[in-house]
Amino acid sequence: MWLLPSISTLILSGPTVQSSDDNPLSCRVSHGPLGFRSAHVCAHHWVWKGKEAMATTVVLHHVKDYQAWRKVYDEVGPLQREGGVIAESVYQAKGDPNNVLVLHRFATMQAAEAFFANPQLLDALQQAGVEGQPRIEFYEEAR
Repeated sequence: MWLLPSISTLILSGPTVQSSDDNPLSCRVSHGPLGFRSAHVCAHHWVWKGKEAMATTVVLHHVKDYQAWRKVYDEVGPLQREGGVIAESVYQAKGDPNNVLVLHRFATMQAAEAFFANPQLLDALQQAGVEGQPRIEFYEEAR
C-alpha cells in the first residue's frame, strides 16, 4: 500500500500555514527547541510493504573552528547513538573547511525528528561553535 510521502524540512523563514486533517498536502508549521520553523509537508509517511521508510538528515552549518567543532561532534557520539543515529558522515566545503555538511541516517522519521528536538543537541551546537542558524533538512527513503 502506498501513501503520500512526508517531507519534513527545518526552514529559516517562510509563511506559517495551518494544516487541516482533510488535506494531506497542507503544511503544518511548528517551532522546535532550536528556534527554527519545522514545516511538515503532507500528513502521511511513505509506507511500503508494512515498513516505514528510513530517514536521512542533512545539516549544513558554518563553524568558528572546524577542529574545535569536530572535537565536540566526536564527544557527542553517545548522544547520536542514543538518539537513533545509525550512520553518519561529515564533509567540509572545498575552499572553506569551516563550512560543514553532516549527514545522519535513522531507522524512522520519528527517530530523526526526536533527535533534533533534543535540548542536549542545542547545547552541543552552541558548545561546538556553530555560527548562525544551521540549515537542517529531513528526507525519507524513496520507494
